[in-house]
Order: sequence, then C-alpha cells, then structure tokens
Amino acid sequence: MVSAHLVVAGAFRVRNFDRVRDEDAAMVIRPTRDYVARVGEISTMCSERDNIHWFVPQGGAATTFDIVVSGLDPGQPDHDIKAVDPIGGRRLDDGSIVAPIISFGESARRYTSDV
Repeated sequence: MVSAHLVVAGAFRVRNFDRVRDEDAAMVIRPTRDYVARVGEISTMCSERDNIHWFVPQGGAATTFDIVVSGLDPGQPDHDIKAVDPIGGRRLDDGSIVAPIISFGESARRYTSDV
C-alpha cells in the first residue's frame, strides 16, 4: 500500500516509523520523522518506508485529504492496520522501539493533542 495525506485544515503532529519486525503482541519500529504538518503539507508512506504513522491534531480540529493505493504487493494483504504504542514502548540500544499493539479505542484515549 502507498498513501499520501495532504493537510487541508488545521495542523497535525506527524510521527513516522519504519516497521522493523513483528513480535508477540508488539512491533519493533524505528522512528524516522516527527514534525508538525500545516495546511498544504503532505505526508507519504509505503510498505518499504515510513509505514507506520500517527497524526495527532494540534490546537483544534484538523483534516487531511488522503489518497490510498492498495494491492501493490502480489501475494500480500492489501493493507495491515494495527495500532501500536510507541511512547509506551521499550527503547532498544539501536534506537528502535518495541511498541505494544493496542486497540484503536485505546490509541484514541492515549494519543490526544496533548501528546
């Protein structure tokens, strides 16, 4: 899957990670970007890089216009969406994070504009 997300209203804190490997009830991820995207800015991701992302609205409502292209990797699922907790994860010596897999409801409670 490849996706692009254009900020059309407000601003988002955008955090991207590379998915290094899966473990029981967790993913090992490596941080790649952490910035605030404002109107007109875009964030892109694909299965090879920046394939985990968190968009957290900053200072009120915010909206993205999203383009998603799936079914690009023959024999693989179109997409694999799981919520992880990078802040609550355990940091490894190489800078990667063992991030627990959490529910989408729990991710909405933990990741607010205060984070």
